[in-house]
Amino acid sequence: PALALRSKTKTIPIVLIASSDPVGVGLVQSLARPGTNVTGLSFRLAELIAKQFELLVEISPKIARVAFFNFAVRSGDPGKSSAALLEQSARKAASDKGLALTVVAANDAAAARNAFEKLQRERVQGLVVAASGATVHIWDEIVAGARRLRLPSITGLPAEFAARGGLATYGPNFLESYRYAGKYVDLILKGAKPAELPVEQMATFELVINLKAAREIGLTIPKTVLFRADRVIE
Repeated sequence: PALALRSKTKTIPIVLIASSDPVGVGLVQSLARPGTNVTGLSFRLAELIAKQFELLVEISPKIARVAFFNFAVRSGDPGKSSAALLEQSARKAASDKGLALTVVAANDAAAARNAFEKLQRERVQGLVVAASGATVHIWDEIVAGARRLRLPSITGLPAEFAARGGLATYGPNFLESYRYAGKYVDLILKGAKPAELPVEQMATFELVINLKAAREIGLTIPKTVLFRADRVIE
């Protein structure tokens, strides 16, 4: 959405609620000094993905092959660099944990179903889902596919992913980011220039576990993970 808006206006202020790579996709010149009509909130993508892989292994220690579900991009798509960064982070996280990795990508329900057919052939044992606007739109298909293959899944998407039947989420507290974005709007309406308002790194993260989803795939969540959860869905 921010890219679409930025393509239409270089003057109307745009406030990011959560962006993983605003510099890479050209929304801002730097986090400290945006230099454009865009500012707001960002989060450390690579660190989050590494933590998600770490949690997945802790939840299911016997897994050896993991899938990374990315969003698909076309040639010339401005989001291509973000998708590449996501995949790069996932490959490094998997390698650091000694896991074999299968990468799939989709933007619609049909492509998502095809992706899970590949994951079934590859005999993957766990799933990490990229946090992006595109995967939000197909998260019901992702949850259904993971359930069908009995895959433990984790993502940096909003906690609603777990509420819809996914196993776990670990990422930004998006409700807090919505509230914090209001501070940017207030400053801008009082005369501050987006170009001079630093993009802030989000510091509030939460772990949500869905015990019902765990039971459905025959998984027992270790107490060490449950004790650290900010929210447990029974």
